[in-house]
This record gives sequence, structure tokens and C-alpha cells, in this order.
Amino acid sequence: LLMLVMKIYPFGDHTLLYGDGKQLISLYASIFDIVKHPDQLLYSWNSAMGTEMLEVSAAYLFSPLNYLLLLFKDNILLGFHVIAGLRLSLAAFTFCIWLNRKEGLRVFSRAMLGTAYAYTGFTITYLTNTSMIDGAVILPLLALGVARIYEGKGVLVYVLSMIAAILTGYRLIAMFTLASVLIYF
Repeated sequence: LLMLVMKIYPFGDHTLLYGDGKQLISLYASIFDIVKHPDQLLYSWNSAMGTEMLEVSAAYLFSPLNYLLLLFKDNILLGFHVIAGLRLSLAAFTFCIWLNRKEGLRVFSRAMLGTAYAYTGFTITYLTNTSMIDGAVILPLLALGVARIYEGKGVLVYVLSMIAAILTGYRLIAMFTLASVLIYF
């Protein structure tokens, strides 16, 4: 709904996405070639000036949500926006799950706070860095898992959130481990 009101593509000519010229521009340029020509997965001379893109792709594009891009071969920009919107929606949803522990909060309040969490400056700033946004989706579940451990209710939610972090990308593991310790104390 916010993307519709803000006239963000495909509802208008604005965009949430931008290119990070220092780090991600060659990666996103290679995605267009990889989606349209899967045989260029391991090496892409024209997109990254001859660099091997497999490690960079694994670091930033390991999230299962990124595979949805394959459904948008004809309109990759639309695919990026749909997946970005899905990530923001999931971040709001998982924050609402975490807020569900708080008594006295009505559904409307949880929805508004979840939306505010999803559209924080951090999330919008790092929208092109997929592993960071997946971290914003998983963090409320991690906090819920730590709270359940603290309350003696088991480790399942915590373990599942750490598995999701592993599936998303290895860079989140160190941050989530540190966050777990800080949340616990």
C-alpha cells in the first residue's frame, strides 16, 4: 500500500532501489546477464570487468527470496521491486510476531509498529544489500527465540532463526551471535 501511495514502480515512476557504485553495481549488472543467460553464472567478463562473480553472488544473493527473480526474466526491475516489497512485508510481519508477546497491544498497533520497523531508515538505506534486509526480517524472530530461551520455553525458535540466517548468508551469523548475547543480557 505504501508503494502504491508513494508511486513506486510499477505504480508510478519512482523507485526504492538505487545503485551502490562502490560495491554492488557490478553485481547487479551481472544479475541481468545471469537471469537472461544462465550459462554466464560462473564468469561474466562484460558485467564485472573480468572478475569472478560466484563469491560475490554467494555473499549477497544466497537468500532463497532472490530465486524469485527467475520468475521475472522479462522484467527484472519489476522483479527487484516485488522482492524488495516482499522483504519489507516480511520484516513488518516478523516484528508483529515479536510484538505479539506484549500484552495490551491491539492488532492495529502491532501492524503500525511493524510497518514502522520495516520502513526504518536502515531498511530503506540497505534495501539493495539483500543479506542485510534479510537480517531485518530474521532479527525479530531471533529476539523472540532468545526471550523464549530466557523464559525456559525451549530453543526451537532460536535455532530456526539461526538456520534462516545461515541460509541467507554467512555474514549474518557473526552479527546474530553478538546480537543474541546482547539481547539475552
